[in-house]
Amino acid sequence: QNGDEISYYENLDDWYSTSQGSYIEYNHSEENGSLFGFLYTPYAIDDVRSLCTVGWHIPSDTEWMELELIRGMDTLELNTNGWRGESDNIGVMMKSESTWLEGGNGLNAHGMDMKGGGKISGSGTGGIFTLINSHCWWWSSSKNEWGNYLFRSLRADRTGITEGK
Repeated sequence: QNGDEISYYENLDDWYSTSQGSYIEYNHSEENGSLFGFLYTPYAIDDVRSLCTVGWHIPSDTEWMELELIRGMDTLELNTNGWRGESDNIGVMMKSESTWLEGGNGLNAHGMDMKGGGKISGSGTGGIFTLINSHCWWWSSSKNEWGNYLFRSLRADRTGITEGK
């Protein structure tokens, strides 16, 4: 955390093709930024400027699993691939009480207030905004065997949480 700001891009193609830490609001909307927060490139995780304020950090995969246990996930499900914690409604407990489509609002039972902020999807040098109000993703500081960052995801039509690799 050196005090410098993470780069903000107004142009989605520039954001999508950068190899540095940066962020953007969904659909370039300040209202979306205020409601859902920002969408960050994976490069922002290791950026020396730091996404987090002093005293905070991007959680590791182990820390995500600790959170899932605290929220009631069965220990047998912790290393399961795909959706897990559905019988315990882990995702429902974490989701916000609003912003989700298809009757997918949660209980915000533990103050997580996770909202369906969508993502940027695409390939090559361009991307599109997609899945607002129905999906959300949060980075982990841990990487898989191919060097890609792990993440957690929630969906409006699911009651659990998934780990992405």
